Amino acid sequence: MIKAVIFDLDGVLIDSVDLHCKAFMQAFREFGIKGDRKRVKEMLGESALQIIKKSALRDLTNEEAIAIRDRKTEIYQSLLGENPGKVVAPGARELLEKLKKMGLKIGLATGTRKTNVDNVLPFIGRFDAIVAVEDVKRSKPDPEIYTKAIEKLGVKPTQAVVVEDAVYGVLAGKRAGAKVIAIERTFPRERLAEAGADFIVKELVDVLEIVKGMG
Repeated sequence: MIKAVIFDLDGVLIDSVDLHCKAFMQAFREFGIKGDRKRVKEMLGESALQIIKKSALRDLTNEEAIAIRDRKTEIYQSLLGENPGKVVAPGARELLEKLKKMGLKIGLATGTRKTNVDNVLPFIGRFDAIVAVEDVKRSKPDPEIYTKAIEKLGVKPTQAVVVEDAVYGVLAGKRAGAKVIAIERTFPRERLAEAGADFIVKELVDVLEIVKGMG
């Protein structure tokens, strides 16, 4: 029986994938570094430091990567502007409210930084547990972030369902022992299926009926 639903943030509850990619690429340019945009997008869900190190087209020192990460965060905040709520996915707040009325616990497990979470949280709603990149040592596809969220919610892995949009996120959720609903937005259905998603949907609003069906 499902007792908790744990959401990824970027690409699931907020439509921010393009903004993140744009911020990464602009930060690379400002530091005179060429980056692989396709690689950046494929790695969303990992920590920003890992994305920067693996998508830069040359080796970086840890200090360089940290400087680029910090600048990327500034650029992303600037792109959000004064209205962070503009990136909230349609129906996100309503979905969380309906799941709570069903008596389910709601968690957030995101590879983004807490500052980015805090910006959009007022427009989405409250969570029973939040785990961000600062709370873990290993980023997705390692299951640590979902394992910690499950522990915080006080449920068993088999009682949790993860909602993801990225291949690394699907892998992390499955490795944590949870069921995974994947939204076909950032990656094609085939990639999500190969990663092991139990269900694949087109829109966030489709999650409700699947969770209801899982009991």
